Amino acid sequence: MKKSILIIAVLIGALVSGCNTVGQSGAGENEYSKIIAAKIYISPEHIDEFKELFRELIHFTLQEPGCTGYELFQDPYDPTRFLVFETYVDQAAVDAHFAAPYFEEYGEKIGRLAYRPAEIVVYDVAGETRP
Repeated sequence: MKKSILIIAVLIGALVSGCNTVGQSGAGENEYSKIIAAKIYISPEHIDEFKELFRELIHFTLQEPGCTGYELFQDPYDPTRFLVFETYVDQAAVDAHFAAPYFEEYGEKIGRLAYRPAEIVVYDVAGETRP
């Protein structure tokens, strides 16, 4: 449990600090007001297929207006568990992402590879907390 909390805290810290890693759009620091955090649980025999599908999903999503970042992380202690962190400029961009035609298609494909349902939470940036 402590390892999971530490991993999540480090990932959120890196995302919020504007860390430029593979999968991000290259947008400047703090150009978002919404974060989506998702936990995805993939059956061991489907991990490679999942990663390939998700690479495609990242490609399409980063082209959406209002998406400023989209990252996939794999748990080093349990390779069947993944975290996704997405950043968007506003709620309209989040709504457009969930309504995108390819989103449902990829959701169905990825859902068939999972051993339990994904957990998805949308967060607002907490007001004027940034330096």
